[in-house]
Amino acid sequence: MSMTKTWEYANSIASSGNRIINLLNDVEKRYSILKTMIDTLRKSSITIKPDKIKSTAIDLNKLDPSGLESSLRALIEAFKSDITYVLSVVLSKVLDRDVNIEGCGAVDEFIENFFNKYYGNYKQLISKINDKNDDLSIWIREYAGECLKNDCQLLEKMQIGDSLSSLSNITQHVTTLKSTLGSMGINGDLVSTCILHIVTRNFCNNPLNIMDELSNVEDKLKIVNVLRMVSDEIGKVDGKGLKTSLIMDLLSDLQNIRNSVKDALNKVNGISGQEDCLHGIKDIYEMLHEDIGEKINSMESHIDSIKRLLDYINNRLNSNNNNNNVYIEKINACINKISGVLSGSVKDVKVAVDTCSGIVHYMENLDKTINDSIIRFRELSGAGDKEINVLIKIFEKFSGEVNFKQLNESGVLSDEEFKIFIKLCRRGILPCVVKL
Repeated sequence: MSMTKTWEYANSIASSGNRIINLLNDVEKRYSILKTMIDTLRKSSITIKPDKIKSTAIDLNKLDPSGLESSLRALIEAFKSDITYVLSVVLSKVLDRDVNIEGCGAVDEFIENFFNKYYGNYKQLISKINDKNDDLSIWIREYAGECLKNDCQLLEKMQIGDSLSSLSNITQHVTTLKSTLGSMGINGDLVSTCILHIVTRNFCNNPLNIMDELSNVEDKLKIVNVLRMVSDEIGKVDGKGLKTSLIMDLLSDLQNIRNSVKDALNKVNGISGQEDCLHGIKDIYEMLHEDIGEKINSMESHIDSIKRLLDYINNRLNSNNNNNNVYIEKINACINKISGVLSGSVKDVKVAVDTCSGIVHYMENLDKTINDSIIRFRELSGAGDKEINVLIKIFEKFSGEVNFKQLNESGVLSDEEFKIFIKLCRRGILPCVVKL
């Protein structure tokens, strides 16, 4: 034998040895995966039929070099078939129907990345086998029915981008949303079912947006829930004993917010069984936001008017009533919390509700201090009810410096009231250039 032939023979043996080593490594890896999969199943009391496992039928007793390589390749294919079979068992039990993933290219990806990428998904699937009412199991069945044409696609979707973990997170959001709706007296099961349909319909095309969408709706419903509780506190104000028009106007705005919240809740209840309820809830929130936003602006304007009026009277009386500012600050804090809930800057339900829990007390006390101030002012200035009403109207509309022309053209005062205003200026009760 020539040296060249000898080297060729030696290289052939070495090459054959390397192939055998690689094949043995592949065999060991697949055996380890199969064993781990079956052991994990057994922990959930799920057994695999021994006669379905093909790898045990491969005969490795023929150890001659010519037959070993082909036997190892056959064993590798058998392990792949066994892994596919076990996966099919798991998917069939979760989906409650027979599946067939033979020949599915995703199985190769599953085997290649089992321990470092997919084992967590596999364990999570198995944990759902024994509970057919579990949200994840229900979701996967919905998902499979809506999104997938065959079982291979199901396996692929569960692997790509760690989708199974996303599914679990999504169902957790749906579960939380159900609880939120339940606390509001809304049929959470109907809405969550509707949301599942919407999610499954969209998840195939754009899974990343679903979590944001659910979180967005959940946050908005929580806002409605907070406002409902705040409105219960506001509802305790019945107007008895409240005398000044400013306080009555403020009360009216507060009651309007309460009615807006109730109206929104009624609308949410009305659409809870609809397919498009997710979008309907968003629309209702937008309407509620706009309506309450206008009421808040009106309330803030009324509080500013009250403060200007009281500051003016106190200056004329040379007195300093700190209680006025305390009550105004407390009412303003409630208004700010309602506004903060709408804007999302106030997240804590308890903070918003607790802040408004004393609104009745503060409004009643503010009404009393306004009334007392007006009585003292009337005694000092000799102003009657008509004069006081003109003052209130001016302070409701203006802040800062107002001249005769601006006041006359504003239409705030009638002709008779404008004449009263002129008299107030002439008597020195108001400066001729009115500084408010």
